[in-house]
Amino acid sequence: MKSCTTKSDGLIPILEALGFVANAQPHLFHKHHDQLVHLVSKQQNVSAFHCLQQYYVASTIVNEGKTANEYLTILINILRQNTKMKNDIRKQIFHVCELIGVINKQALEVKRKDLVAFQTYAECRLLLDFIDGKKLSAENQEMLNQTRQEIVQMEKLVVKTGKDVQNVTKVVRRQEINVTNLNTRVKKVDTKLNNVNEELQVHASEIERIDAKTLSHVPTKWGDQVSKLLNHRADNDWRLLGKRFGYSTSELRHWSMQANPCMSLLNEWFMTYKADEATYGLVKMLD
Repeated sequence: MKSCTTKSDGLIPILEALGFVANAQPHLFHKHHDQLVHLVSKQQNVSAFHCLQQYYVASTIVNEGKTANEYLTILINILRQNTKMKNDIRKQIFHVCELIGVINKQALEVKRKDLVAFQTYAECRLLLDFIDGKKLSAENQEMLNQTRQEIVQMEKLVVKTGKDVQNVTKVVRRQEINVTNLNTRVKKVDTKLNNVNEELQVHASEIERIDAKTLSHVPTKWGDQVSKLLNHRADNDWRLLGKRFGYSTSELRHWSMQANPCMSLLNEWFMTYKADEATYGLVKMLD
């Protein structure tokens, strides 16, 4: 919107499009109000005034006439500050005053004294007659009826847009609730998976322990005791025994990653040789 105050290329279609938006969702234009007034007052931009008109009337409808006095004051000030106002913009200003007056006639009545200064214009005289409740000519009455019908149509549009926004808000809230519920379910599933993983780890450790006992070729009477002694890291731990057995560094590295490296070493040794030969060799290496 700020760029509109300095650039004229393509300004008209942009403002015309914004007019439709202002008609349906005036709250979007609150922060751009001053720019619109500047375009109307300083540059007398007709398209800008059309946008401002839609914003003022729709906003007055939404606020139930509470902003009527403020908008009427601004419109009258624009007339005062521009003695050479374009005729079509001046006519539209009086028309917008009438539209606002249909919504909140009391606010328009308060501005009667200010409007008298412009009674040389036919549109203003018609506005004064409306304020005073004078009987209008058939032509003027028809124009007033059209003005009221215009307000009715705008009210329908504003109300419909408000309902649409409420419906969208409800849908978004439902989606947020669904996402929250989904997150809760995912967390529950994650918790269950974590519990399952923990149970699997326990079972895996138990299976490994049972397998070690079941598949071990080392005599259990003394195998566990020897492993406990040699598993403690020292210069003469199970690694030294493995080197004396003639196993390679890579084999020793592999067994070091086992839960019971010494038992893995001894198991390999007893698998390779007969029990009496393996036992004799072990005793000889330990001497």
